[in-house]
Amino acid sequence: MAVPETNMRQTRLARLAIISLATVVLSCALYVALNIQKLAEKFFWDFFVYSGALRAASAGMNPYQPGAIQTFGVPAHFNFTSPPVFIWTMQGLDHWLGSAVLAGGYVALFCVAFFGTFWTQLKLLADGAHGKSMISYVVAAFAVFNIAGLTSLISGNIGIILNFLIATGIWYGARKSNWIPLFLAVSIAATLKPFYLEFLILPVFLSADWRRMIALSALCVLFVAGVYALSWNISPDTFLDWRESLADQSITRGDAGSNLFAFVMSSAVFGSNAMIAAAVQVGLSCVLLLIVHHGLPCHDERRLAALWVVAIFANPRLMAYDAALAALPVLSLLAGWAAQRFDLPRFASSAFVSASLYSLGVLSLANPLIPRSIVFPLVAVVSIVLACRAARIAGTGRIEAVRLNRNAGPG
Repeated sequence: MAVPETNMRQTRLARLAIISLATVVLSCALYVALNIQKLAEKFFWDFFVYSGALRAASAGMNPYQPGAIQTFGVPAHFNFTSPPVFIWTMQGLDHWLGSAVLAGGYVALFCVAFFGTFWTQLKLLADGAHGKSMISYVVAAFAVFNIAGLTSLISGNIGIILNFLIATGIWYGARKSNWIPLFLAVSIAATLKPFYLEFLILPVFLSADWRRMIALSALCVLFVAGVYALSWNISPDTFLDWRESLADQSITRGDAGSNLFAFVMSSAVFGSNAMIAAAVQVGLSCVLLLIVHHGLPCHDERRLAALWVVAIFANPRLMAYDAALAALPVLSLLAGWAAQRFDLPRFASSAFVSASLYSLGVLSLANPLIPRSIVFPLVAVVSIVLACRAARIAGTGRIEAVRLNRNAGPG
């Protein structure tokens, strides 16, 4: 009777898993249907910010000055927050390629990067998942963290392209034991978004030659610092205007993302103190890094996913295009724990976790009791802690099996 009962349980779990995923997909479809006009109006909004900044700079205006990009149709609540090296590079490409080719090339590269990023993550984190199991990961890529994947797709933000470079570098490091592409990717990405230096923790904590990785990381940091120093030296006023524009968008206007930094900045208890917020953010990252380092052995395949989560949530200004990148690592960690803890098939565990993460995101929408700036980092912490617990249980089981095998003796 044991076999029929097991088959019945498997069938029931598969049905529940399909229902869970179908509910998530229908909910996302309903959201898009109800907000189709609003989404269409602001489609590729960050792309138009870049376009407005380029047109303002080409017209001899300072794109960081209030109202400059609004002259070219950018909504009033947007600032241009990319560093000077970005706009200078865009001006050079615009002069060389022309506006139409530059815009078309950006859109094409963005689309390749968006799908390429998730494909790379699937190959690294869900390579053993096939058929129905893969559906859970695809749904999570779009729906988890308040449909961060879908938001990223319609944002047009260059962070998607930079994350693709980084994901490709991580793939080379994890699969080919060659971390040089990641260092190159981080060097490029961090010149546009300095917090992407956080991804340097991956080669340091994944490679056996950690001393060499630290040395290469230091060179990468020096290169990025040199680029910013050169930018300031070329045009101090422009550099300072960029800093003011970024601070105005992130702090004054409250567009600080979905991490603990944003929570502390919005809390009356801390008086919106940026130094305290930064200290809390750094503290969280260090704690998570210590948990991963001591809780997941170097040979454990979960270590890559956990470090990826730590790197993403080390970013104080966690935007949708960053949170989207955390969806699959978090899902792989929690699904692995759930499969072990509740003896679930791979498809069922990944489907239930995906639906649960989506539900948490929905509950955090405009909810002062559980804002997403608390929910998102809490999910990261829980996923890493449970992955470490699963690794410890698995390790204990292997030790016990070896002991029993030795006691059994030959024959």
